[in-house]
Amino acid sequence: MKTNAMKKLAMTMAMVAVCATVAAQGPNIYFGLGTGFHSNKMKYSDINETLYPTNENLNSGVLSMFAEISFLPNHMLAVRPQFSYLHRGGTIKDIAKAEWGNTIKDTYYKLNSGFLDFRMPVLFQIGNDNFPIRPYVGVAPIVGFSTGGDIDMMIWGKDMAAAGYHVELNKSNMASTYFAVAPMLGIKINFPVRGLANACFLGLEASYEIGLTDTYGKEKDGGAWDVLSDSHNSYPLAGTRKFQGFELNAIVGIPLHISEKKVEPQPAPVQPAPVVRPRPVVKKQKPCYTLEEIDEMISRRESVIGKTICAVDVINFDFNKATIKRESYPYLQRLAKTLTRTNAKVEVKGHTDNVGSDEYNMDLSKKRAKAVHDYLVRLGVNPNNLSYSYYGYRQPLTDNDTEEGRTMNRRVEFEFLK
Repeated sequence: MKTNAMKKLAMTMAMVAVCATVAAQGPNIYFGLGTGFHSNKMKYSDINETLYPTNENLNSGVLSMFAEISFLPNHMLAVRPQFSYLHRGGTIKDIAKAEWGNTIKDTYYKLNSGFLDFRMPVLFQIGNDNFPIRPYVGVAPIVGFSTGGDIDMMIWGKDMAAAGYHVELNKSNMASTYFAVAPMLGIKINFPVRGLANACFLGLEASYEIGLTDTYGKEKDGGAWDVLSDSHNSYPLAGTRKFQGFELNAIVGIPLHISEKKVEPQPAPVQPAPVVRPRPVVKKQKPCYTLEEIDEMISRRESVIGKTICAVDVINFDFNKATIKRESYPYLQRLAKTLTRTNAKVEVKGHTDNVGSDEYNMDLSKKRAKAVHDYLVRLGVNPNNLSYSYYGYRQPLTDNDTEEGRTMNRRVEFEFLK
């Protein structure tokens, strides 16, 4: 039995590793752990409720390990290969007590099986991935492997005489493999951790497991020990026995990618588009133009290569975040039309004021420049014509001694390239 359990564990871990390797090409990857509560019930298709009136749940803890990979815009679709350990079964009490009358003090049949599950939840995440709280719905196919356990059948008489049996699952009518599906509902709370590129998350999710396969084992056609027997005599089984139950889990996810250590900006290798190219800390002194002035130059067929648009106080973000405010959308839409019409190559540059540490402002300017870059791509600008860079507070337009000066320095620039 132990050898079979080890084989099943090795096979499950291999499946998780394959899924995680394939998913590593996706945009967001998390590894995590979970723990929770599982309440399971045995559901019989053919049972006399007069003889077996009380069908109670078996309660169990759940331990899980998973890798979560998210895809699509705003990472709205996520797949979470995971394996979990828990117990399934149930207890039927007061068996035939109504027929046996006062001669019986107590009767019960109890099944308790350990399971190693391989699960593949598919989740649809609602809202923007920058939201601190994000709900989701999903469904999880489940393959469970019984790792051992036992069955107890006991009859206690008024005279304290007892009859029944105790049998290990590998000698009983328990199937070794189990299939189920579980609809899910959950919520994630994202929180930043110093040194990590993406936010970690805490999650709370509820699911209802629906057993798909009969848990009676290979002895079903030839007879087995079960509810109807108080001795070791075998008998033919009728109907099916499936599991169903409620599960509540708390999970924590940690992003795979760790941010770079604090260093002077260096060229960061990324995919061909976009190209992230941090610039030297010494700012080139160039004229600063508005979008309207650039449009006039283009209409006069003048070259705009080397010129820079300084979008001061027209592109705004949520406080301490890289979420673009809706009031900035019209300006970016006009800019996108200009870039699409001219097929111009532009570098998006993110700048901040000097409130906060150098490391914090470098990270914030990077996220904001990327957010503007990504929004222009969604508006139809050719991604091959866009790149972005970030400078924190190292290239101010003016001093940071006044609120007016800090407003000037909190800006996004667009430099036209060759």
